[in-house]
Amino acid sequence: MKITKFIIIVLLFIISGCKENIAASEVTIFFLSNGGNNLNDLNVFKDDEITLPTPIREGYNFIEWKDTEGISYPMVSKFTDDITLVAQWQIKKFTVKFVDYDNTILKQEVIDYNKTAPKPENPSRSGYSFVGWDQDFINVKSDLIVNAIYEESTIGLEFNLIGEEYAVVDYIGEAKNVIIPSHYNGKKVTTIGKEAFKMSNIISVVIPDSILYIEEYAFLECSYLEEVNIPTSVIEIKKSAFENNVALHKVTIGAKVIGNSAFYNSSSLVDINILNNTETIGEGAFYNCANLINLTIPDSVTSIGDNFVSWCQKLETISTSADNVDNLQQIINNVNLIYVKSLNMTVMPTK
Repeated sequence: MKITKFIIIVLLFIISGCKENIAASEVTIFFLSNGGNNLNDLNVFKDDEITLPTPIREGYNFIEWKDTEGISYPMVSKFTDDITLVAQWQIKKFTVKFVDYDNTILKQEVIDYNKTAPKPENPSRSGYSFVGWDQDFINVKSDLIVNAIYEESTIGLEFNLIGEEYAVVDYIGEAKNVIIPSHYNGKKVTTIGKEAFKMSNIISVVIPDSILYIEEYAFLECSYLEEVNIPTSVIEIKKSAFENNVALHKVTIGAKVIGNSAFYNSSSLVDINILNNTETIGEGAFYNCANLINLTIPDSVTSIGDNFVSWCQKLETISTSADNVDNLQQIINNVNLIYVKSLNMTVMPTK
């Protein structure tokens, strides 16, 4: 037994000595990733060549390892003492190109990762209006090609900036068929201003669905205007906006409010399509639309002003959906009308 105990003690001593020798021959490498992913410490033998790990950091390229004294270490290195290594980074850079409709480069910028590229001045194109850019260039994280977007716009339209939106305030062009753009200089066009097209010789006009208001007398006495489509974006057609449009024979109206005398004396109107978005028909809205024969009023209309169809002497019927006949009849019974001799005052269901 004594011999056995002695042998065990000797073995433990030898093992302990080996461990101490091993520990004495090892070094520990500590890694500070400096914004990158966490890396485990490494225990390695002194003077052994080791390959250092490559950390990862979003938006940056890893450059090298340095110790806390600023000394650089190659990716394959030897170490004789414990050491702390700090990751060195370089931010990624990306190229942003702003390109015009004809592939002309308007501006080119080299941008740091996650930064915003400074845009060029708004470009211009004859017969078109600048809408904006086809993609964002904030928080840039890759190379980008940003294209200018345009839409057709009639030459001669004049605009005023009101707050952050534009209004069409005049037309001095020669084209008879006018296209109003939804944007100008990268901002929305929301208003057709007072008297903007007054006494113009235009035959047609395209009104975009960015328009919210058609102001008073906007198209007063446009004697050659034949058709107009007013989108549901329009909140209000204001007073006399289309008054004395004597050639106007067809109109689609999606506005919520048709203002007083909006189509006063538009004597050629035979086709009025009021969409199921309109809520108010103002006083005298269709006064003296002498050739109007049938008028359909949608369920959405809840208010009608006096004389809205006075002097429409060819008007025979006012129609609405079968479910709305009684409601519309009650509204019209409270409206004063004159010189509607052909009109059957009973509201008829649409066929």
